[in-house]
Amino acid sequence: MVIRKIKEVAEKISKPYAIKPQIKLYKVAQEIDEFRKTFRQSLLTFVTSAFGVGAALMWNDTIKEALTNITPQGSSLLVKVYSALIITSIAVLATYWLSKWNAKQENV
Repeated sequence: MVIRKIKEVAEKISKPYAIKPQIKLYKVAQEIDEFRKTFRQSLLTFVTSAFGVGAALMWNDTIKEALTNITPQGSSLLVKVYSALIITSIAVLATYWLSKWNAKQENV
């Protein structure tokens, strides 16, 4: 949108000495558009990450509660380590599958 307006102004200017300002205005407009795109992408990433952290905290409480109910009272550190390894393995597999799914979507 900004580039279109600058092009219109540049077309109206027909003086030979106006070429350099015209080029500078065009470059500035390109930089502004690039900044807007980057800003939108970054904002989307930050907001999505914030929701992800909230969901992770909720899952953390849920998993803790489930493990407390499953494991016997006074369970050892070894049971907690095994539980952490199982949960980590599930998270890694889910991340791997989601990455493959995303790659397929980008290729389509």
